[in-house]
Amino acid sequence: MANEEKVYEAFGELLYAIARSEGKVKQATEEHVEMMLKKYTWGNEAIWSFKYEKKRKNSFEETYDHAISTFIEYGPFEEYKTFFELLDEIHQQKNSIFGERGKKILSNFKKKLQRAFMENENITYEDDDE
Repeated sequence: MANEEKVYEAFGELLYAIARSEGKVKQATEEHVEMMLKKYTWGNEAIWSFKYEKKRKNSFEETYDHAISTFIEYGPFEEYKTFFELLDEIHQQKNSIFGERGKKILSNFKKKLQRAFMENENITYEDDDE
């Protein structure tokens, strides 16, 4: 089972995949992602993962598939809301790293993740009231 650190790394992979879907990932894009993630306690894990994927020059498909697999394996996680709020914030910026393709990919990613959680009876939410 994936741990929280792997989920944060998978978020970096997702960011890389979205940026990669637009073509070659530019240095300015990497710097922008790093600036946006630094404000989060888990940001360094995501930054490391983004840079690692860029260095390896992994394909969009490989990186995207690994990210969604990690998210699904971990199961529902409160931090996903923060991830998607950050992605929406990045998309709204004037010089966004997301083009039209990236926006579609993000929308499909959200739907695929939600569908996976709804269809998998083995995934349960942790109940803090116990």
